[in-house]
Amino acid sequence: MRTILMGAIAALVLTGCEPVENAQETEAPAADPTSPDGSGLALAEAQREGFIAHVAQDTTNCELPEGVERASEVIDIAPNVGAVIVQCSAGMRDTWSQLFIAEPAEEGGHPMAVPLTQYDIQGDGEWRAEFASPNLTWDAGRREFVSSIAQAATACGTTTRWRWDGEAHRVAMVEQTTMDCDDLGPDDPRPEPRVVWPTEPATPEPGTT
Repeated sequence: MRTILMGAIAALVLTGCEPVENAQETEAPAADPTSPDGSGLALAEAQREGFIAHVAQDTTNCELPEGVERASEVIDIAPNVGAVIVQCSAGMRDTWSQLFIAEPAEEGGHPMAVPLTQYDIQGDGEWRAEFASPNLTWDAGRREFVSSIAQAATACGTTTRWRWDGEAHRVAMVEQTTMDCDDLGPDDPRPEPRVVWPTEPATPEPGTT
């Protein structure tokens, strides 16, 4: 997966995707009763096919094997704001997907993947953003988007959570954790996740100050 070093969100470009396996179409869930209203779900459902078509056009990074149908999930995240998670790739252990925000046309809604930021993922203290994220799901209980990836040998990895910020009108990172397993053997107990972000002192996301 290619990532872009972030000086500003505006400098981001579409990154590539890793293959995944056994992709299946995800049925649209019922409206989330914890949401203030269900209009976001209707918007997401109405715009889903357009988002899927947008991803399918990227035959370099998001091509699926022949006969595999592109999975998607519609989500109600706020009044007049929905989301669609669209599968980008298939063929290996992790599933890479893109996140789209669905809004009324007059609010500027259009098919563009949302860049999801992460901090220090290469141990260099830098911010990066990806337009496709591994094993991206919606946690309805916490109303957060979650992406996680783990090493096959140790089952240790990184988990990142984002939440829709209605006031800032963007998907904002909530927390990022990782497990430090470099010196562990196969039978050693796994460590508790370590919080990578938020940092102390605070390291704000690019474009938020």
